[in-house]
Amino acid sequence: KKEMIFIKVENNYCKDPVMKNGDYITTKKEKSVHGYGLKSVKRIVHKHDGMITCQAENKVFTVKISFFNMDDEKGYE
Repeated sequence: KKEMIFIKVENNYCKDPVMKNGDYITTKKEKSVHGYGLKSVKRIVHKHDGMITCQAENKVFTVKISFFNMDDEKGYE
């Protein structure tokens, strides 16, 4: 009980990410079928009162996710 979970995902990139209205947007040609992954992750993190940060620096895109006070009563087990 009262456990914390930290997740860090890094991915190299060649082309600098593009932001619009404070959110990263896809640069892929078929925009109608891309660009949902990070939005979905953000939605899930916020639903469970977590924190998420994204950073693009030195050709590495980093997503950090933190969940606090994780316990089996909330169904996290």
